Amino acid sequence: MHKVLRVHKDLRVHKDLRVHKVLRVPKVRQVPRVPRAHKVLQVPKDRLGQPAVLFDWNNGAITIGINSPVPFNQAAFLVGTAISKTNNTTFTVNSTGVYRVTYSVRTALVSLLGSTQVRVNGVGVGPSATLIGAGASLTDMITFPANAADTIQVVVGGLSLTLAAGDNATINIDKIQ
Repeated sequence: MHKVLRVHKDLRVHKDLRVHKVLRVPKVRQVPRVPRAHKVLQVPKDRLGQPAVLFDWNNGAITIGINSPVPFNQAAFLVGTAISKTNNTTFTVNSTGVYRVTYSVRTALVSLLGSTQVRVNGVGVGPSATLIGAGASLTDMITFPANAADTIQVVVGGLSLTLAAGDNATINIDKIQ
């Protein structure tokens, strides 16, 4: 093995006095690291660490009287065991925690100017969403603590509401803590 002396940054002299030019390889530009994509949807988890989500909707024109719950007459999409559908108007919480209800009710042009409110065990939770023009939608999102066996409904107040034909009401219940 030959001993190498460095004379200049680009020249090297070997022990036998041979001078060799050092070839420089151009630096390769590093490609910037792309951060990992964030999860777009994180499904809330129930007390056992399992996802807990319920989604349901109603189809078909209907008039709902004062103090009557909004029906959701389709088969509910359920993930986890913290929430269940008791019947077409009532949902039951099976696990104590914090829940978020998001709902939308689409009214018909002939509807009276009623309101809707989320009720837990028959008691209003949060504000009422009041219809300001027939044919418009009532939407709201409410977050609240609930105990196991509590029931959830979206109830009409003020005046009766007539729902539009077709898909006219949706509800999404998530256990967020």
